[in-house]
Amino acid sequence: MIPTPQSLEYGPELGALRLLDAALDMSIRTLAAKYPQLDDPAEREWTVPPPEASAALAAVVAGLADTLRCAVLHYISAVEGEHDDPAL
Repeated sequence: MIPTPQSLEYGPELGALRLLDAALDMSIRTLAAKYPQLDDPAEREWTVPPPEASAALAAVVAGLADTLRCAVLHYISAVEGEHDDPAL
């Protein structure tokens, strides 16, 4: 979702965070295209890496990207939720 000018007014960092979320999502999808086992989030555990070195690193990147995306989306929800409160 592209931030509106109004949402950027109370949360100017949201534009960059939405862009980061999209970039992380695309990174995960392209890694999963090359390494289909990464399409399943349970297979992104870097504690049990695939046999190829690049596949192991892809699992690490995808796992960390998932974690960062989760944090970014929670932050965005919190900021947007603070401004939806009619008591503000």
